[in-house]
Amino acid sequence: MPVLKVVSSPAPPGWIDFDAVAGVSGGEVLVAGMKADDPALMYFTSGSSGPPKAVMHAARGIYVRSCQPWRQLGMGPGDVIWTTSDTG
Repeated sequence: MPVLKVVSSPAPPGWIDFDAVAGVSGGEVLVAGMKADDPALMYFTSGSSGPPKAVMHAARGIYVRSCQPWRQLGMGPGDVIWTTSDTG
């Protein structure tokens, strides 16, 4: 599986500079097909009780996190939410 490494400016060697590609408009957007249980995100624990551990989150979590505030909190366009909890 190819790995795409994107970082904000300035990008180190071997990485893609986000600012350089953010304004580029191509006619076609390629979207990766993913099943709900496919791995999508990896978070790392803080290591407060031992060495930090990688925790994999499924693709379904991205969808849930993007919709959750709208439905549960009744948020709408222009609303802002601030939380002190992590996303995992």
